[in-house]
Amino acid sequence: MISSETAASERPGADATRDLVALEQLRLAHRNTSVSQAASLVIAVLITLVLWPVTEKSHLLCWFAAVVCSIFPRFALSRRFFKQDRAGAAADVDRWIRWTRVGVLLSGVIWGSAALWLYPTEDPHRELFLCLMLVGVSTGALPLLAPLPGAFPLYAGAIVLPLVTVFILKNQFIYLMIALAALLELYTWIVSANRYRHTISDSQHLRFQNEALVANLTASNETALAAKHEADAANLAKSKFLANMSHEIRTPMNAILGLTHLGLEAPAEKQREYLRKINDSAGLLLNILNDILDFSKIEAGKITLESVDFDLHRVMDRISSTIGAQARAKYLEFVIYIAPQTPRYLQGDPLRLGQVLLNLASNAVKFTQRGSVTVSVVPESVTAEKTVLRYSVSDTGIGLTPEQRQRLFQAFSQADSSTTRKFGGTGLGLAISKRLVELMGGDIQVDSEYGQGSIFHFSVPFHRAEDGAEITLAEAQSRRTIARSDLEGLRGARVLVAEDNPINQHIILQFLEKAELAVTLVENGLMAVEKARARSFDVILMDIQMPVMDGLQAARALRQLPQLSQTPIIALTANVFQSDIQLCLEAGMNDHVGKPIQVEELFSKLAQWLALAGFQATATAPRPPEPSEPTAAIAPASHNAQPILDTAGALDRMGHDRVLLNKLLVLFRQTEAQTPQRVQQALTSGDTALARRLAHTLKSSAGTIGANRLQAAARAAEQAITTATAFSEELTLELQAAHQEALAEIERLDLKP
Repeated sequence: MISSETAASERPGADATRDLVALEQLRLAHRNTSVSQAASLVIAVLITLVLWPVTEKSHLLCWFAAVVCSIFPRFALSRRFFKQDRAGAAADVDRWIRWTRVGVLLSGVIWGSAALWLYPTEDPHRELFLCLMLVGVSTGALPLLAPLPGAFPLYAGAIVLPLVTVFILKNQFIYLMIALAALLELYTWIVSANRYRHTISDSQHLRFQNEALVANLTASNETALAAKHEADAANLAKSKFLANMSHEIRTPMNAILGLTHLGLEAPAEKQREYLRKINDSAGLLLNILNDILDFSKIEAGKITLESVDFDLHRVMDRISSTIGAQARAKYLEFVIYIAPQTPRYLQGDPLRLGQVLLNLASNAVKFTQRGSVTVSVVPESVTAEKTVLRYSVSDTGIGLTPEQRQRLFQAFSQADSSTTRKFGGTGLGLAISKRLVELMGGDIQVDSEYGQGSIFHFSVPFHRAEDGAEITLAEAQSRRTIARSDLEGLRGARVLVAEDNPINQHIILQFLEKAELAVTLVENGLMAVEKARARSFDVILMDIQMPVMDGLQAARALRQLPQLSQTPIIALTANVFQSDIQLCLEAGMNDHVGKPIQVEELFSKLAQWLALAGFQATATAPRPPEPSEPTAAIAPASHNAQPILDTAGALDRMGHDRVLLNKLLVLFRQTEAQTPQRVQQALTSGDTALARRLAHTLKSSAGTIGANRLQAAARAAEQAITTATAFSEELTLELQAAHQEALAEIERLDLKP
C-alpha cells in the first residue's frame, strides 16, 4: 500500500497530513464500491420487475442497461486505485478524488432519471414503490460515500431533485408537502454526511499525528507505550462517539422516513399530523447538530462571552419555566433557591450562564425517576464591585460510579456508553458546560454516589451591576430627586415616539409628559417617517419590532431625510445583546434603552443626546414636589417565595408611581388577554412574523408589570419562533399557565379601569 512515509515525504507538516487524510478517505470510499454496486444492481432488478407491466419496455430496458453500464466503470476505477495503492506508487490524490466524484455523479444521474423517465403516474402502488426505492438508494449511500468530500451531495442531489421536480409538477397539496419533506431530508442527509466526514477526518488527523508522535518518541519504550495507549483511548472514544451519533441521528431520520412513507398512503386528515411529527423529528435532529456545532466553536476558540447587565432572577425564571415542566411531567419536585443575600443585578453573560444551568438541570431531571431536583445560588464572597456565586444542581437520581465520574466531562463520552443505555444524548452537553464555565472563570465539579444522587456545582465571579437590588426606597427617592433636577434641561423638547405596544405607549407617555416634554406618538415605523417629514423633532425614540415597518428600516429611512441627518434616534427594545445594539447603531441610531424601561436610564440618555444636539429648554413655572414615599428596604428573597407579580421591581422601574402601575395592570388585562391564543393562531396559519411580534410584545409587557414567569415563557416562545425550532406542547402549556396565573393575580387585585 501507499505508505505514510512515502505520502508524507511529498510535502512536510500540515500539507502532508491533509494528503494522508484525503488518501484514507479515498480508500474508505473505494472499499465500499463492491457492496454499493451489488446493492444497486439488486435494486435495479427489483424496479425493472415491478415496473415492467406498466412502463414502456424500451425505456425500462434502456434505463436498466444504463445502470449496469455505470457499475462497470465504478468497479474498474476502484480496481485501478487499489492496484496503485498496493503497489506503493505515489498517487495524485486530487485527481483520484475528481474521478471518483465523476463516477458517483454519473450513478446518481442514472438513478435520478428513473423519476423522470419511468415514473408510474397512474399507479399509486408502483409510484410509492419507486419513491421508496429511490429514497433507499440515497440513504443507503450516506455511510458509504460520506468519507469522500462532496461525493454524497452529488449522488443524493442527482437522485432526489428530479423526484422533487416530479412532485412539484403534479401541483397537488400532498405532493408539494412531500416535495418539501424530501428537500428537508436531503438537507439533513447532507449535513449529517458532512458532520460524519469531519468527525472521521478529525479522527484520522489524530491517528496520523499520534503515529508521528510514537515514531519520534525514542527516549524510552515506556514513554512510547504510554503515548500509544493514549492514542488508542482517544480513537476508542471517537469510535464510541461515532456509534452513538449514528444512533442519535438515525432515530429522528427513521421517524422522518417512516412518517413520509405513511403520509403517502394516509388520508388527508392524517397527513397534517404526520407532517407535524416529521417537523418535530427534524427539529430534534437540528438540536443534535447544534450541540456538535457549539462544541466545534468552543474547540476553535470562536465563542466569546458577552458582558452585559442582567437580572439573576430572570435567568433563574427561565430555568424554572423550561425545566419545571419536564420535572412536573415526571412527578418530581423541582425547587429553585436563591439565598437572600445574593445580589440580583449582575454583569456578565446571562445567555451562557443559563445554557450551563439548563444543561445541568435537564440532565438532573433526565436521570431522576423519583424525588426532587434543586437548583440553588449562594454567594461565596460579595464586595461592592464584585461577587463570586456558587451554583449547585442536586438530584436524587441514579448517581455515578467513580469510573463514570472520571470520564464525565470528556468530549465524545457518556457516563454509560453501552448500547443498552436507557438515556440518550450526544455526550457533548457536559463537555460544553465545562468549557463555558472555564471561560467564565470557574470550574465545574461533581459529587456523587451510585444510587444516591448527584450534586453538580461551580463558582464563577461576576461584577456587580450599577443598578443593584439592595437599595432602599429612600436612596431611590434621592436618585429620583437628582434626576428631576436634571429634567429641567429637557422641558419643552419635542419627542417623536414610535411604539406599537399599548402598555409601553402608556408608560413612555406618562414618563415624558410628567417631565413636560412635547410628545407625538405613532404606532409603527412608517408613521414615524411620515410624521418626521411633516414637522421637526428634537429627539426620536424608536421601538425595533413593529408592524408595517420596523424600527431598523425606519431609522435608515429617517437618516435619508436631510433635516433629520443629525437628530438623535434612541432605540427602545427588549433585545439587549451586544449584537442587537450593534444592529441599531448600524441602522443609524445613536443609542439604546432596554425594556422594561428604567426611568433613570431613559432620562439620562435623553439628557445626554439633547445636550449634544444643542437643545435649549423652555422656561416654565416650577412644578410642585411630589409626595414623599415611606422608606423601606428592598431585599432579595428566596426564589420559591417570589410573588406572581414583582410589583417592587415594577415600581422601581416606574419611579415608584403606584397610580401608573395600576393603570398598566388594567391595560395589560385589556390588551393581552388573548395573546397566547393569537400566537397559536398565527403559527397555525403560518404567519411566523406576527407570532414572533406578539410573543415579543407579551414579553415586554409582562416584564414591565413584573410578571417574571410570564416574561420568561414569552421569551422562550419568541426564541423558538425566531430560531424556527419546534414549538413544543410543554412550551405552549407553560405560556398559557403563566399567562392565566398573571391574569388571575391582576383580577385578584380588583383594579378599576
